[in-house]
Amino acid sequence: MAAQSSIDRHPDRERIVELIASGMPGAEIARRYSVSESAISRWRSSRMQVLNQIITDDGTDPTEIMGRLADLADSARVTRKLADASSSPQVRARAIAAELSVLDRLAKLGVDDTSTTRLNQALGPLVRTVQTLYRRFPSEVLSALAEHEELHELRQSLQAQKKKPVTQVTETDAES
Repeated sequence: MAAQSSIDRHPDRERIVELIASGMPGAEIARRYSVSESAISRWRSSRMQVLNQIITDDGTDPTEIMGRLADLADSARVTRKLADASSSPQVRARAIAAELSVLDRLAKLGVDDTSTTRLNQALGPLVRTVQTLYRRFPSEVLSALAEHEELHELRQSLQAQKKKPVTQVTETDAES
């Protein structure tokens, strides 16, 4: 069995872990609690390895995690706006800190306005590709889309397109 880290043995362990999880710089935590920056770095790294193993073992989709973080960022933004309008300076400061914390985590995952724009630019060709595949293999595409609840609207849209009559233009129609 591995020896406990100095973080795990520290009397203020819970507070140190909270600060690490909040994204506070290791140097600041080290100064406040008289632990080494390398101990904080090792602790953070070992926990990331565990988290990565959990994600691998249980099949958690990283895009799901990013989506949940984006939802959390939206909620934090709404909370901050409400706090700006009607709360004390302390409540506003906590709301701002919460929003910044979530945005920082998203940035560490590479999610920013630029990456979102690139993703949105890729969606158009992807949807057109799915439409093309649907025309060739309708039942297979619908079956594959049915496996993903978040693609329900795309599935419905494809089914609605199939129900619309398709008018074909012949060469003689085009010439007249």
